[in-house]
Amino acid sequence: MSEDAGQDAFLAAARLAGPQPFGLTLCACDLDAADGLAPERARALLSEAEQARAARFRFDRDRDRYLRSAAFVRLCLAALTGTAPAALRFATTGNGKPVLAGAAGLQFNLSHSEGLAVLAVSAAGPVGIDVELPSRRIDAAGLAGTVLTAAEQAAFGRIPADRQTAAFLRFWTAKEARMKLTGEGMALAPRAIELRLDAGGVPAGYAAPARPAARLAFADLGRGGAICAVAVLAGGGA
Repeated sequence: MSEDAGQDAFLAAARLAGPQPFGLTLCACDLDAADGLAPERARALLSEAEQARAARFRFDRDRDRYLRSAAFVRLCLAALTGTAPAALRFATTGNGKPVLAGAAGLQFNLSHSEGLAVLAVSAAGPVGIDVELPSRRIDAAGLAGTVLTAAEQAAFGRIPADRQTAAFLRFWTAKEARMKLTGEGMALAPRAIELRLDAGGVPAGYAAPARPAARLAFADLGRGGAICAVAVLAGGGA
């Protein structure tokens, strides 16, 4: 298979089919797939700075995941902008959020969970995304006390114990996507983000008074039950 054909096949597998929340383009990549983008081919698409960062990883698996992830972002954005992957240039906002240099109107955000990478691309303003795999081992009940508001904790406490890990990951991804939306990250405390809950006590949106106002949706990645939340500014997206 030629290099171009291999990249086309990679992109075809990565881009999620069908309508996505808020008109976003969503792409997902298994960073550990043996038939995925080969690490050396991925390296050739990266900048010198990215290659230098890859060289600093101590373990092969971490290095290869980084190479594939960085190349994955470049290939997806190249397909949407018509720019060669290696020619893309990146900058950061005042909050440190990566953006495409010279591509006004197209914004993106990347999230990882173990060997899964997910990219959200928006043509209608900032976007935040977070993904978690349900296999992740966490102390959901313990973390709830530090991440959730009092009202959220009360609703979370009514969820059966065998469903609490999955439920907590919906709370967490919703809050993390909002934190990444504007690039504030942990500067915006998770408990400062209040969620609107549905009848089952799980997140259905963002409640006032969070500013700027944002909208929330969960995307079905079709990958091992992964829980993926996306956030856009209110009034943005489709």
